[in-house]
Amino acid sequence: MRKKRKILPKMMIVFMIFNLVFSVTLAPFTVLWGPFEATKTLAVGSILTSKIWRLQVNG
Repeated sequence: MRKKRKILPKMMIVFMIFNLVFSVTLAPFTVLWGPFEATKTLAVGSILTSKIWRLQVNG
């Protein structure tokens, strides 16, 4: 018989960190170059109308 493997809390934390890093890394590529035109428009529009963007561009 096979032994049942226990899911350790450490394994869960590593899994969550991996998923977080993977998602944060790929999200900009999915939004800016992905097939979702409405999401791309919303993201670029909100960046262009934010106050932080104006401060960075104008110095």
